Amino acid sequence: MKYERWLQLGDPPSPILFYERMSRAESRAFAGWFTETAPSRIEGLQRAIRSIPGFDSLLLDGTAGSFGGLGIWCRATIPMRWHTPEEVARRVEAYIERCRLAGIPGDHKEYAAGPRLIYIDPELAASILADIGTYIGETCRIQSPDKIAWKRDPSQYKRDVDFNAVVLHRAGNSFNPIAVPLAFFYRMMADSAGDDVFQRAYKTCREKMSLDPWPEDIKVDSEGNPRAPNSEK
Repeated sequence: MKYERWLQLGDPPSPILFYERMSRAESRAFAGWFTETAPSRIEGLQRAIRSIPGFDSLLLDGTAGSFGGLGIWCRATIPMRWHTPEEVARRVEAYIERCRLAGIPGDHKEYAAGPRLIYIDPELAASILADIGTYIGETCRIQSPDKIAWKRDPSQYKRDVDFNAVVLHRAGNSFNPIAVPLAFFYRMMADSAGDDVFQRAYKTCREKMSLDPWPEDIKVDSEGNPRAPNSEK
């Protein structure tokens, strides 16, 4: 599947997820690039979805079915694999060394040991999931465009989780829908979350932006279509 990746779109001043490395001018330029390209990137996500057999009817229309189907599509589209034993051993050694340099006592092997899922193509995964986050955010923004807007996070401290990032903003509240799919999808692939992860991400975004509550009991079937609450299917 061909996918237009973030690093190939327009001319962003710094790669995705490295906001802390941007200067203030670069982060402002990035915010401008982000808001200008958001509609075209959502369109590109829609084209990618329809290019995969079995998903040609999945529309990014802000419905329950679209968010449920996105989880299923990502599971079939974003390749991942488990760390090899050799990679796990190297990760443990590197983690112990970082702890030693930081002056943290103990070997901390329990925090680094064990197999973990990794993306086979991290740039592809980051681009797709960031565009899904953009879709989640835009679906919320257009419901109250006079009150909700994309803005550069105003924090002056690099330790802040959203430092220099582009976030949704409403009356003093902010939320970063770009970061949420990255975490939710990983949990889904590790079998600790269901295919409805993007539905829950959208519900969270609605709550943070003070939009009307989204129904708690909306579920989707195996094809991503919404089904009635308490359905036995």
